[in-house]
Amino acid sequence: MGSWNAKRVLLTFFLCLSFASSSQAAAPGPHPVGAGAYPLSFTDASAWFAHQSNETSKVVTVLFYFQGRPGWLSGNTDFKWQINGTPATIDMTVGNVPIDVKYWQDSDEVEVLGKRYSRSTDNVYFISQIDSGKPTVSALGNHDLAFTPDDILLLPSYAEIPMSGLL
Repeated sequence: MGSWNAKRVLLTFFLCLSFASSSQAAAPGPHPVGAGAYPLSFTDASAWFAHQSNETSKVVTVLFYFQGRPGWLSGNTDFKWQINGTPATIDMTVGNVPIDVKYWQDSDEVEVLGKRYSRSTDNVYFISQIDSGKPTVSALGNHDLAFTPDDILLLPSYAEIPMSGLL
């Protein structure tokens, strides 16, 4: 009888250990359902992945702002995106400026200009000098990116609006 109790204790211990280790695994991030991009002015553009979109709201997973010299957005745009693979990607070219961003749902990470960031820490990024040889990425923190139709304001395409006014 003692051997049976010892086996039971060991089995219970291993089951508890198994449950504890599986419950400590990092929860995945949201699954993107769409991606987009939009010019904001002569110097600024945006791109995003969204994980919820319906008639009443849109929830953006991660938001990118790009800033370059006046006119960098006047070239042809080639916009490609995919959300069904890992990672989800936005690969676009504006004129001769390549823009590649990635999002991994399983690790909840974002990649901008070859560097990975935790989306739970920062879900908004500002990439300055995007049209130069040395663009700079600034992680701008974690923000509520849920929008209703009343929240969305399309800016005039020639407006000179400081980026600080957009966040």
